[in-house]
Amino acid sequence: GALRQEDVQRVPVPISVASGATLDLQPIQSPRQIDAIAANLNITQANPRQTIFGIRGIGGTTQVSDGLDSSVGVYEDGVYLGRPGELAYDFLDLDQISVLRGPQGTLYGRNSIAGAINIQFAAPSFQPGAFVQSDLGNYAYRRFAGSVTGPLIDDTLAFRLTGYDVHRGGFDENRQLGTDENGRRGYGVRGQLLFTPASNFSYRLTASYNREYGRQGEFQFLGNQPTAANGWSFARSAALVAPGYAPPADPFRRIVDNDADESSNTHQLLISGQGDWTIGGGYKLTSITAYQSWAFNPSNDADFTALPVATNTNFVNHAKQFSQELRLSSPKSDRFEWVLGAYYFRQTVRGLSDTTYDSDGWAFNTTLAGLANGTAARAASLSSMLDGLSYVTHENPDSRSYAGYGQFTYHLTPTLSLTGGFRDTWERKNQNIASFGSGNVQLLQCATLGTACGFGGYTITQANAQKATKGFPVGTAEFGRGNNLLSGLATLAWQVRPDTMLYATYSHSEESAGVNVGLLSSQLLANGITEVVSPERANNYEVGFKTALFDRRLTLNVDGFWQTVADYQTNAVFLINGSATQALANAGGIRSRGVEADAAFSVTPELHLRASGSFTDARYTDYPNAPCPPEATASGRTVCSLTGRRVANAPRGIVNLAGDYQHRFVSGIVGYAEADWSYRSSQNLLTDDSGYGRIGGYGIVDMRVGVKLGQGRYDVSMWVQNLTDRNYLTNIQENNGAFLGYLGDPRTFGASFRVTI
Repeated sequence: GALRQEDVQRVPVPISVASGATLDLQPIQSPRQIDAIAANLNITQANPRQTIFGIRGIGGTTQVSDGLDSSVGVYEDGVYLGRPGELAYDFLDLDQISVLRGPQGTLYGRNSIAGAINIQFAAPSFQPGAFVQSDLGNYAYRRFAGSVTGPLIDDTLAFRLTGYDVHRGGFDENRQLGTDENGRRGYGVRGQLLFTPASNFSYRLTASYNREYGRQGEFQFLGNQPTAANGWSFARSAALVAPGYAPPADPFRRIVDNDADESSNTHQLLISGQGDWTIGGGYKLTSITAYQSWAFNPSNDADFTALPVATNTNFVNHAKQFSQELRLSSPKSDRFEWVLGAYYFRQTVRGLSDTTYDSDGWAFNTTLAGLANGTAARAASLSSMLDGLSYVTHENPDSRSYAGYGQFTYHLTPTLSLTGGFRDTWERKNQNIASFGSGNVQLLQCATLGTACGFGGYTITQANAQKATKGFPVGTAEFGRGNNLLSGLATLAWQVRPDTMLYATYSHSEESAGVNVGLLSSQLLANGITEVVSPERANNYEVGFKTALFDRRLTLNVDGFWQTVADYQTNAVFLINGSATQALANAGGIRSRGVEADAAFSVTPELHLRASGSFTDARYTDYPNAPCPPEATASGRTVCSLTGRRVANAPRGIVNLAGDYQHRFVSGIVGYAEADWSYRSSQNLLTDDSGYGRIGGYGIVDMRVGVKLGQGRYDVSMWVQNLTDRNYLTNIQENNGAFLGYLGDPRTFGASFRVTI
């Protein structure tokens, strides 16, 4: 779904839009940069699969799960992207980016209780044009891109072809392997055809392929915390096999010592077709058909150390989706306007998690480590217990949904309008899981059959083997649930004067059910974890105004909101056998409230300023049985309450400031400069609210200066991102009492050269 094409200042929705000159001077080249142009949007990305979107503090769970949908609906040229990672590639040839805040379930689908992001790429043109661009920078950065468009058949068939190739070396040094980490490589191509056989009909066919690969996803060691009253911790486990060992202690030195590969390989294919047919009286019928395939194949060193613990851990995804939307909209009217539509969506995900343990793996299993008693001889026997064991899980979440929706606007008077809308979605989610052990399965056999319990010079009891393997449940499971999901809204808008509008909105939206992607161990079941996670239900109240002053040189939009979400879906982390185990769960509820503002000011024809900001208080209102952080489990607690605490990954304050200046020196020569500052206040990046997950506020400054020659045909610029080389973290994970952080990019700089024909 999408809003009608109209002046956003007359749309009673909190929305941030970047297009035209803004994207020329503040180019958006990756998903992580979108949050620098929109109020109250927070995006993190450690690798393509770990792409997380949060709006108003909602939806920013710190870990991605294949069984959970994003609370922010992401659309590319009107096509809903079922997995967040499907957006993890370079942007090129953008036309417009829109970020809508608050539940958008009526027009944008059931999985948009936090908001929606709509990305539109430039369409084919019957006016011939082309550009080529090259970018070079530090860390061996190079990017080559280009686009060409024009007619194939005058006034009937036009094309557009766009492509890019990008490479950047890594920011971090691996002292074990002698490699640089967290670099990237990628390329992509997008081809489009626009068919206009008649004045009232058009069809746009798009096919794109993108590949992203390289040594990415490296986390830095942050610190260590005992996780149990007996002192169990990462450091204690490491001391059993490597006395005195500790990973590099200062994360911002950007040195790691993994002894195995850390990389990812992502492929994406998207084919879509949009037909628009204007029929008698100005009614418009739109059809959008799309197919997408997305594959993610990583290689991970799960322990992120030089120790041979679990050096080959993979979370492989292959997602396919098909969608079909039909939409009929009425012509513009001074009295009554409406949109009616139907939507079908089918998605299948084929997931594989494969964790292989190495010779030191036993020391990080609470039961096996406890059997060592500190003796070297015993340790030598125990080292063979997990060595070579692969714990494999195949999980295949499947989603199928059907929806009907409608939205109308009734103009009560020339200045007062009432908008109402609904969406009814029926969805079925199924999950099929098969988990098994391979390689060295002797420990599993001892636990299940009581046989083959001898390891070197030591024989383990079946009871201890069962304790040691409770975190590795094997077998199969098949489950699912169907839900009817309702969304609706009512908005009253008053056009006080031509350039000022007041509005008030109530909206309700629902998030689809989630399914856990692994077999549930007895410990998880004891913590109340269920196979199916209930749908979320959001209610939102907001008021706002939009105004333009000084002959529309200044636009100012402000809104206040109060949103509650019942059965909030979260990715909870439980300590099982000393290891952090993720599982989907429902927190009872959260409340998010705050204020937001967007402003743009043309100070002079040459100087333009932009600003957006938000203050958000997002807290759990009902989460009495939350998982405990390691600090609490170390004191013997097993259940903790997060009621009243702030939601993870939800900064209170977000501020984006930007300005650009252009000056014509002589005929055909224009100089320009652009600078922007994006700030996020302190927040906690762990869902258990551990003190080790808290990070301070940080602001990032980007700048660009350049000159355009030959009436804009040639563009030469120099740029710098993270000008002050600010150190900051975007993601934190915990395991065995070790805390690991993913660093934001350091200072990068370079030059760009662009030729437009």
